[in-house]
Amino acid sequence: MSTTMRENFTTGQIYRYALITAGVIFFLYWLGPFATKEELSASARALYWTVAVTGNMLTAFAIVPLCCRKALQRGVFIWPYIFLGSAASALPGTSNIFLLEYFFRSQLVPILDLIFLYIDVLIITCAVSAVFFLAKQYQTDLDQPHSSGAKAPLPKTAPENEDFIHKLTGGAKLLRLNSQDHYLQVFTDSGTRTMLMRLSDASQHLSLSHGMQVHRSHWVAHSAVKNVEKGKNNVFLHLVDGSKIPVSRKYLKQVCNADWFK
Repeated sequence: MSTTMRENFTTGQIYRYALITAGVIFFLYWLGPFATKEELSASARALYWTVAVTGNMLTAFAIVPLCCRKALQRGVFIWPYIFLGSAASALPGTSNIFLLEYFFRSQLVPILDLIFLYIDVLIITCAVSAVFFLAKQYQTDLDQPHSSGAKAPLPKTAPENEDFIHKLTGGAKLLRLNSQDHYLQVFTDSGTRTMLMRLSDASQHLSLSHGMQVHRSHWVAHSAVKNVEKGKNNVFLHLVDGSKIPVSRKYLKQVCNADWFK
């Protein structure tokens, strides 16, 4: 289970990333931008784009994930941060292409043309970074336990459970969790955090003594419930942070048996 955008490069991940990088190299070799198709031999063009893509992607691997982590920590939309990381990565990437032009074609790119070269490198870096990010999301989705797969083991002792809560909250008091696609919004008494995790995974690692899931998109801590609103067809939980959380029929019986409902 992934709780951040950390890059733990296992053998499988390196293999997948190498395949994507090889695909980008082949695509640029076949397309031949920067007039490489017309002015370089097939072998020189292959070496040119191998060095260009590999060097630029190594730079992107070092910068873009850091920007993604910042976005997740701040709970903001991640794509602008991918663009910012790509923009930063494109600076040394442009220098890389500048040097390749000199060694392979014995020509120096004019200063004014460097701006257009940077834009070209930025577009390619953004596209490849997006592919890598989507591949990461896809693999995270595959790694999540579904009904047909094995579930993540639950902690056996209270200290492990407390450690998990500390990872969620950073030491603050946990109030509620909200699911947003692949991401989990963690609401505490000191603010909101966002991390790459499913609500079903988080709720499995939280005991009923802390709280319970009350909706497919909501988990609520016992201590956060201020009062309960019971209507004819709906039940809502009013929390200490001012939020109003609906209780779905699936979890209604469990909620009704909880102390907060009495």
